Amino acid sequence: VEQTNDEDEFPQLRVGAATGMAVSLTGDWFGGAVNLASRITSAARPGSVLVSESTREAVGSDERDDARFAFSFAGARRLKGIKSDVKLFRVRRAGG
Repeated sequence: VEQTNDEDEFPQLRVGAATGMAVSLTGDWFGGAVNLASRITSAARPGSVLVSESTREAVGSDERDDARFAFSFAGARRLKGIKSDVKLFRVRRAGG
């Protein structure tokens, strides 16, 4: 994760992403993937990016020579409102 703000007074960002179907209605997004992304964001530590297994698969393998991102398994977690454990992956720029 690159630095996003120069001031110490701002909290570090945390990011969660999930891949799946969603519907836009009056400027908001709804759907299982949106809810999952919200829960993953809550589980992320400040300054980190966490993604679901579906997002990792959609982005592609980090073992390719031209991979832009590197993934590391962050564990399976029980997230509020989600029926089964969710496999989470930390994301970093490849080579960094």
